Amino acid sequence: MNQRVSKKSSVLVVAILITILFMTLPVLAGEGDGTGGGQNIPLGLASSTPADGQTGVALQPEIKLTFNKNVINLAIRDANKNCFALVTLTGSNVPIEVIMADDQIYPEEKRNVSLKPLQALKPATTYIVKISPQLQAKNGTSLGHEVTVKFVTAGTVVVSPQPAPVTPTTVPKQPYDTEASSKPEEKSAVTNDKPETTELQKTEITKENKIENKAAPESSQQVKDQSAKQSTPLTKNRANPYAAYLIVAGLVLLAALGYIYIKKRNPK
Repeated sequence: MNQRVSKKSSVLVVAILITILFMTLPVLAGEGDGTGGGQNIPLGLASSTPADGQTGVALQPEIKLTFNKNVINLAIRDANKNCFALVTLTGSNVPIEVIMADDQIYPEEKRNVSLKPLQALKPATTYIVKISPQLQAKNGTSLGHEVTVKFVTAGTVVVSPQPAPVTPTTVPKQPYDTEASSKPEEKSAVTNDKPETTELQKTEITKENKIENKAAPESSQQVKDQSAKQSTPLTKNRANPYAAYLIVAGLVLLAALGYIYIKKRNPK
């Protein structure tokens, strides 16, 4: 009889211990039951993917944040969705989608929040996940301070080459079109056919010019002589009428003198 009582007592003790263990597990895990359990344990970020300071992150990542309490319950879901942001070091905001499961259907996801960038990230760029101090757990505890996760994307920064400064010595020659380039080549071919004037030829040309300049006065004197010769007959022709008048006047004068002389020799 005593053995039966002892067996029943031991079973009862084990059952009580198991019940106590199940009741204390949520408190030890820091999750609480949503009615105040675990309120003495502050809400915090347990882990993240990528981890804080990680490099080589993909350009289209899905950022997973795991907390130590339920942060996706229906009562706090909408408020908590506004507590996440993704920015660059310069402060540029990256649009993201905050993904939270239904803790009633997927209770194992009640501490997880996923962030999905709505555009591809830039390579070799530092990004920061910011979690607002207003983030709440199901049991009413808040984060209380801003939590950040910094990571660097994979790849290298593509630097566009800077154009070289334009100087007279480095100005690139613009290529011609096929049709347009043929015309300048033809012109250059024509101009290249002309022989260049050497210094000796320039000297000879100068001497020839001097000889021509010396001969120019002689030719002008010849022109004057020829014009004088041509004008002489005209002068003679103009003097001929006066000479004829003088001859006639002389003859008349001689005839008058002869008549007077004869009259004096033979008076009546």
